Amino acid sequence: MNQRFLHNRRIIRKANFNYSKPGIYFVTINTYNKRKLLGSLTDSGIQLSKFGEIVETVWNTMPGLHVYLKLDEYVVMPNHFHALLHIKHNIESCPNGGVSSIVRDFKSSTTRKINELRQTPGGRVWQRSYWDKIVYDTETLCRIREYIKTNPRR
Repeated sequence: MNQRFLHNRRIIRKANFNYSKPGIYFVTINTYNKRKLLGSLTDSGIQLSKFGEIVETVWNTMPGLHVYLKLDEYVVMPNHFHALLHIKHNIESCPNGGVSSIVRDFKSSTTRKINELRQTPGGRVWQRSYWDKIVYDTETLCRIREYIKTNPRR
C-alpha cells in the first residue's frame, strides 16, 4: 500500500489488546453503503430478505468452524448485524484465531452466498471493517443483550 495513504486509515481496534483471549465481544457489521439488503422493518419486527436469511444461517454455523466460539444474542437488521460472541478458551496458539478471524470468515461466507444468489460475482455486501466492544462485566452484557433484543423496535 502506498505509504502516504496509511495515515488516513483509522484504527478502530483497542490498541495492544489480544482479541483471541477468552471473553465476550459485541460486534456490529454494516452493509456496504448501509444498503437495506438484509430485510425490512415491520410492525412485528424484522422481515428478513433471502440475503438476511443467509446471514442468520451462516452466523449459526460459525461455532462449527471456530470451535472456541459460543454464540449469544444477535439480530439481523436491514442494513447491519449485531452479535455478542464468546471466545471460550485461549486460542493464541490457533492460527488466525480470534474476533477478527470470526468476522472475516462470516463476512466472506455470507458475501459469497449472497453474491451467488443475486448473481453478482465480486459484489460488495459488507463495509470494509466492523465495530467492536469488549464486554467486561455482567451489567454491560445485560445492557447489550437488551439493546440487541429491542433494536428492531427502535
